[in-house]
Amino acid sequence: MKLAKKIGLKHLIPFLPLLALYVVLILVFSPDQLVGDEGRYMYYANNIIEGFYADTSDPWIRNGPGYPLAITLPVLLKTPFLLIRLLNVVFLAMALLLFYQLLAMFIKTPRIVIAICYLLGLYPPLARSVTGILSESFSIFLMCGFLFFFVKLCTHQFKQGRNLFLSGLFLGVLALTKVIFGYVILLGILGCLVTFIFNTSKKIKLSLFTFILSFLFCIPYLAYTQHVTGKKFLWGTHSGEMLYWRSTPFENEYGDWVSADIITGKSESNYIDTESLVANHGEFIKSLEPYSAIERDSIYKEKAIENIKNHPTKFAKNTVASGFRLFYNYPYTHMPLKVSTYFYLLPNTFLIVFLLITSFLVFTNIKVVPFEIYILGFLSIVLMGGLTLLDGRVRHLLPIIPILIFLIAYTLNRFLQVKIINREA
Repeated sequence: MKLAKKIGLKHLIPFLPLLALYVVLILVFSPDQLVGDEGRYMYYANNIIEGFYADTSDPWIRNGPGYPLAITLPVLLKTPFLLIRLLNVVFLAMALLLFYQLLAMFIKTPRIVIAICYLLGLYPPLARSVTGILSESFSIFLMCGFLFFFVKLCTHQFKQGRNLFLSGLFLGVLALTKVIFGYVILLGILGCLVTFIFNTSKKIKLSLFTFILSFLFCIPYLAYTQHVTGKKFLWGTHSGEMLYWRSTPFENEYGDWVSADIITGKSESNYIDTESLVANHGEFIKSLEPYSAIERDSIYKEKAIENIKNHPTKFAKNTVASGFRLFYNYPYTHMPLKVSTYFYLLPNTFLIVFLLITSFLVFTNIKVVPFEIYILGFLSIVLMGGLTLLDGRVRHLLPIIPILIFLIAYTLNRFLQVKIINREA
């Protein structure tokens, strides 16, 4: 505990090589123009500058306003794309500092704490996302902030008001950045209420207050989406399309999302069999072009529910494939096994193995595991389950990685002891 209290910016010094690596990756691999999802985030940031978020005549809401708000000032100042990408280094520096402080509450050896932080910082998918104007680095910072202040809230008896506010703030902004966390927050509220029936401990109350507060931070956004779309509790207009692709009944398709522009011929792709995709989905997707984004979302959902009812076995197969993509980034529809798949194979295999060990240690020490560990484990399971049901892919797993590494580190540090036995003695 004393170590955690003494931590300041000077504790970033051990991570300077890692931060320098991020800078090199950005300088070397950043494209000259916007690519992929970068254009979407810039689009929303420019909208915020103009005084709105979505076009009220046809509101198209693909993500929450969290990350666009974070880059609004650089966009307003017409900052070069390269410098906006370098903001990822700032976000990750703050994330590492918070993660260090979190681990230092429980692990007494600074070198071990630093080593675990490097495991987070060198996680391979993170190295790939750091070069883009993407929300992953910002999301990891928000997750580390939530973890730090939430654990402090549950383990310390001082400054609880501050820790409650900050843990709720970080989680709320995370939900505005990755909208799946909005549903996680609601399940957290429900889970705490059910638990509270049987156990009225202070930690359950604090957890419940954290989830409620984080949801309150999301209410202005939900009020806005209801105002522009007429739909209550709308986080975005993309879920129907994702569910449609997850429910695909066609063979050799694995439930991963495919851009409608590829099907309609508005953009090119590196898919092997685009003709097959067009044959299977072209007529339906082209029939949606006259409709607004809200109407398309509803039609996609209706078609997805129909597919699930008529082809439940295929939906189950797609779900298994989605689970594999969440950790191994494979399989994808009509795409071959790529060399980059092996980029995820080794680290995520180790991750899964250690998560299994962690689960075993928790269940064998179930009476002494603190409540906050159960809450974080619950959040992890809900998040991984939700991502698998929607659109499992490694990039979407990134915001959860700090939770998973923390749970592994905490559990191994507390419940596992390794001894070397000299049998010749």
